Amino acid sequence: MRIVVARNTGFCMGVERALEAVLEREKRSDSGIMTYGPIIHNPQVVELLKSRGIRASRDPADFEGAGSGFISAHGVSPGVRERLKATRARIFDASCPDVVKVQAKIKKFAARGYSTVIFGDRGHSEVEGLLGFAEGRGHVISSAAEALDLPPMEKVCLVSQTTQNREEFEDIIRKIGSKFRDLVVFDTICPSTSSRQDELKRVAAQVEAMVVVGGRNSANTARLARLAASLGLVVIPVESAAELDPEKLKRFRAVGVVGGASTPEWVIQEVVNRLFASCGGRFGRWFHRLLSFLAGSGIYPGLGMGALTYAAAVTLGAGARAASALAGMFLAVEYFAARRLADIARPGSGAVERKGIPLPAVLGAVSAAGVFVSLAAVGRPAWGAAAALLPPAAILAAGRWRPLAFPAGSPLALPAVRESVKAGAIAGVAALIPAIASPPASLKMIGGVFALIFLIVFNRSTLLALPMAQKDRFMGWRTLPVTMGPKNAVITVLLLNSFVVGVILLLGGLAAPTLGLWLAPAAYVYALALQQLFQQRRIYPLPVFQALIDGQFVIAGLAAFLFGR
Repeated sequence: MRIVVARNTGFCMGVERALEAVLEREKRSDSGIMTYGPIIHNPQVVELLKSRGIRASRDPADFEGAGSGFISAHGVSPGVRERLKATRARIFDASCPDVVKVQAKIKKFAARGYSTVIFGDRGHSEVEGLLGFAEGRGHVISSAAEALDLPPMEKVCLVSQTTQNREEFEDIIRKIGSKFRDLVVFDTICPSTSSRQDELKRVAAQVEAMVVVGGRNSANTARLARLAASLGLVVIPVESAAELDPEKLKRFRAVGVVGGASTPEWVIQEVVNRLFASCGGRFGRWFHRLLSFLAGSGIYPGLGMGALTYAAAVTLGAGARAASALAGMFLAVEYFAARRLADIARPGSGAVERKGIPLPAVLGAVSAAGVFVSLAAVGRPAWGAAAALLPPAAILAAGRWRPLAFPAGSPLALPAVRESVKAGAIAGVAALIPAIASPPASLKMIGGVFALIFLIVFNRSTLLALPMAQKDRFMGWRTLPVTMGPKNAVITVLLLNSFVVGVILLLGGLAAPTLGLWLAPAAYVYALALQQLFQQRRIYPLPVFQALIDGQFVIAGLAAFLFGR
């Protein structure tokens, strides 16, 4: 089966803006936050907000005990706004700017005596809010047929709900235009809605069925499903990957995936990943499972760590390069195995321990022996024994000092702590193992290699966090893309690369600049190119993207092996 993913998925601008406003306020307020109705129509997002103490209600009385209250992206009527302002909560307006523009147009022409006709869904939050600006002269129609049943009116202002179908709206314009002489029409369908519908049509021409991902209470998601059905496709509406039935999909040769404007990117990613794992071709399913096993077991990250350690040994001019690479690889696998064992042992973690000896225990024991044997082979048995104890010690330390769960206001709540800790640990191991296996090396050389590898891993962590920035934001992880925004995060990483390379040049550079000095910027360009391809929906599923990102480590090791001194 071929799987085609629509390119413009994820939150639309208005939805993302509303969520950002609520989450930003949540960081500053400890007195409770209320939203007037769901901030967006998506159950996963609403549940995540609820878990953070952000509740939704349509009763203004519930806002009395809250410190802050938010008007949702759909907007509200003037009457509701006044009732909310009369409460003791501080009210913030997170209405979508496109919705605010429609409200302003209705208000302006209602003051001139015009009646308002809204093409939209009766009872929808946005439509109910728009009606409040019509001064009692508002009418809602949901089809061109209903336009013919409108009562006589002297002056009419026609607008649309921002997420409606453009072709249906154009049909309504023609019908109303023949019925009312004094008619003003405003095309108020937002550009994001139009482009999403156009993208669905592009994908529809290539597939037999369409998986439409989004909340059942989301009007724009339901509209995408109707559009797909009108194009002759079998429509499979789902809210999450758990609702997919692979057996029902296997009869199709090609399946498309599209998400509503209020569907989080990570939910779409999970749906796509399950499709590839369960419904792709035989080779695709096998490849997906292989990647998942290699990544889940720590073997693939271990290969990357071994390759980085080998590149460091070549750059330092150290001997015992093979032994250093093996020690680095085994250390990474042992650390991963120790982390998995810690997850299994933690009550309520959700990790399942199978009968018998779990695989992480076997991998951990073999890897610990591998670390010892690798360094003992070059005459460093004491260092090998000490290094073999490093992963479990790191896991124990992380259990007491949790950089991923720091409280707000703590010094550890600084941006990118997660990326920095990981980059520092990997760079320390990769730079120190060759120095241990084959001393001596100058401190300047070791420091330079440490800085370069730190950059490579920091690049990888930051760029890999871009696709998951929405979910990391909800989870409270202050990655660089979450703190600074995706675009500024990329710029910051580029500036950091330039700064560190400049400092190394001022200090005299490294002995092997082709393999060392230019390794970080080359890795950055590689990762950035992959990120651009991923954002354009040209790399799927997510495990393939992650494998390609981590592949830069393997490439670094191969380059060192082929061209090293």
